[in-house]
Amino acid sequence: MDPMLEGASWLDEELAGSTFADARLGQRLRRLSEQLGGIMGASLLQACQDWAATKAAYRFFDNDQGSEAEILAGHFAATASRVTATERPILILHDTTEFTYHRVRPEPVGVTRQSRPEVSAAEGGVFEGRDIDRTVILLCIRWIASSLGPSLLGQ
Repeated sequence: MDPMLEGASWLDEELAGSTFADARLGQRLRRLSEQLGGIMGASLLQACQDWAATKAAYRFFDNDQGSEAEILAGHFAATASRVTATERPILILHDTTEFTYHRVRPEPVGVTRQSRPEVSAAEGGVFEGRDIDRTVILLCIRWIASSLGPSLLGQ
């Protein structure tokens, strides 16, 4: 099978459960996923390749009519389907990267973050000045586009 068709088929399955009241948001999600998946590890500007596409991506992330749940629904459904379809062990990779901004003398830096961990994204929580749900959406879409689920055998 042609790798491009196989990739398109995978993306179709991955996004099938993501439905929006406005069909254009679903089309934008697919286009954005294709762009981010086409250049692994690239910045949004590099993946989109021009200012119009980059601006469209930012508008997608800023659109209040598309929720985190709607965007991720397809991925969650596809993942659940893959997990239930196999009897074999499932390898789950988790990126544990974290940043530490510890300083001997923190006074010159001032307040770098005020957080209220008890406030969830669903409640409109804010993380370092950004909406949690939009940040998570961007990270999850980049993760979806860059992971094809390696198996235990490396295939």
